[in-house]
Amino acid sequence: MREQKLSSLILTVIIYCFCATPSTTIAQNGALVTDIRAYTPLWEGERFPDGRPKVPDDVLERMKVVSIDEAWDFLHEEGYDYQFEDGWVTTGDNPVLVGRALTALFMPLRPDVNDASILGFDKDETRFTHHSKEVIDRVVDKDVIVVDLYGKVHKGTFFGNNFATNIYALSKNGIVVDGGGRDLDIVKNIPGFVTYTRGWDPTHMRNTMLVGINTPIRIGNATAMPGDVVLGGSEGVIFIPAHLARKLVDTTELVRLKDEFRAICYQKKTYPLESLYGTEWTEEIERGYEEFVKELDRKGRLTPYQRKMLLK
Repeated sequence: MREQKLSSLILTVIIYCFCATPSTTIAQNGALVTDIRAYTPLWEGERFPDGRPKVPDDVLERMKVVSIDEAWDFLHEEGYDYQFEDGWVTTGDNPVLVGRALTALFMPLRPDVNDASILGFDKDETRFTHHSKEVIDRVVDKDVIVVDLYGKVHKGTFFGNNFATNIYALSKNGIVVDGGGRDLDIVKNIPGFVTYTRGWDPTHMRNTMLVGINTPIRIGNATAMPGDVVLGGSEGVIFIPAHLARKLVDTTELVRLKDEFRAICYQKKTYPLESLYGTEWTEEIERGYEEFVKELDRKGRLTPYQRKMLLK
């Protein structure tokens, strides 16, 4: 009888393993980990071992000069209208943040879900104060931790000065937290560490539970996926799908060049305004633009992509 029960149990486990959805698993640290490939199916490039799209470094570097408005216009045309969120408290007078999203999902504490036997945390109180470390331990160079802490600031401080120092040492980048931070006077003096939070508070994080690492998250009105390119500026933060990142920087580099040409011509009144800003340029304006591009090339001001596309 015991052998029959054991065989039945083994069969049940085998059936579960083969039939259960492969999209999610419970990691050793207890947090829900999603099969990122299922949420980033249009990405065809390299991925990190954790499955996140690895947008190339050169695209991230080119992204640093893209404005929030340029990114929003591009994403809107691509049909992505829920990628931007504003209303942040930032460090730095002119914050600029660019990197690959590593996402974390928190929820208000629910004891039955947060029980150590389910989530795998130690049964002491440290699981309430140190589960941020479960996220930080996964950070690599050029990552931006993006945390859905449902706007909680009081007792919702994801990081303080020690974690901020660790994050910057690992990523050489900043952080986006839909929640709080602490130790502002110290954190704001970490060179290069740009933070976007909902506020600052002296309390430690309490009564929350970490339920997802590298899962889809909601940041205000925006949907963010692990591996998105995070672009932060003075207006707010926008999350750029990985598969659109290169197309965005390519497109904006060409648009930016035409905008510069139009501005110069407008100031000099070189061409009629309605022609300069019309949907189609006259042959005269096209020739003027070609000369403008060549002059910029002589001055070494064209990017490799601009040269490739405009100086054939």
